[in-house]
Amino acid sequence: MQVQYPTVEIDNIGTFKYIQIKITKKSDVNDKKIIIRGTSQFKFHDQNFEQFMTVNNIGINDTYSYEPIGGGKITIDGSNMKIYGMSSVYGACDHNLTKQILLDNLEGADKFNIVVEN
Repeated sequence: MQVQYPTVEIDNIGTFKYIQIKITKKSDVNDKKIIIRGTSQFKFHDQNFEQFMTVNNIGINDTYSYEPIGGGKITIDGSNMKIYGMSSVYGACDHNLTKQILLDNLEGADKFNIVVEN
């Protein structure tokens, strides 16, 4: 997939709500990517999605569709990272998938002791 968005954008310390966003090319539903967004700046999961859509100036006529497919929380404390919880708006997401996406795309993620709680 040739989307220009970074796969992971999260805070590097503290506890914050995060979401998974599935991006799918409208002309080819098999061409898709899941990205992670999370920050302590927001109190609610849907604010992460709203910011992503606004900052990237995404409209309904875009070549891709964007769907929040779940949420949770991430706590980063020193060398420990915990991925857990769920969004009351979007439901729970696959935290093991989040862990793998972070390990594959977040610089230094392999240095964390990552714990997933479902």
